[in-house]
Amino acid sequence: DQTAGTTFTVSDSTIATMEGNTLTALTAGTVTVTATYGDWVETATVTINPVPVTATGIEISPKTASVTVGDTQRFTVIEQFSDDSSQDRTADTTFTVSDSAVATMEGNVLTAHAAGTVTVTATYGSLIETATMTINPVPVTSTGMEISPKMASVTVGDTQAFTVVEQFSDDSSQDRTAGTTFT
Repeated sequence: DQTAGTTFTVSDSTIATMEGNTLTALTAGTVTVTATYGDWVETATVTINPVPVTATGIEISPKTASVTVGDTQRFTVIEQFSDDSSQDRTADTTFTVSDSAVATMEGNVLTAHAAGTVTVTATYGSLIETATMTINPVPVTSTGMEISPKMASVTVGDTQAFTVVEQFSDDSSQDRTAGTTFT
């Protein structure tokens, strides 16, 4: 074995380097390794293959969000790869929701049905990612006031009491007579 007395060189040091008799691959390509021992010269061709690109995970977006009952939220899923590239996988992802009484999923669109919090699970092949959705109740707003009675007939010297009731968007009401100024 004449390895110790042999000089090794590589044809392209941007693709691979040689230290002693050990080649270190730097990037994909083809190089020629030349071994010189005295007057003897031998060459070998080495093909360096790229590192296989592998999936490193998926990312769901939005990761957290809140909507109001009756609203919708669209989700996207991006697959990340070991070479820092990515690809949209939304169309090929299965989306589920943790509580169908609070929200439902159709494709990648969540529809909010009731106040609460749900977990949206995105599954692409063997890759799984989750998002948290907060469903807020529809804000209650005042829809108007109602005075009662609307019409009255009284005799001179008699009195008539009136009441005022505020109506709300959730079909509730509240007596506002005490805080109302009548003119």
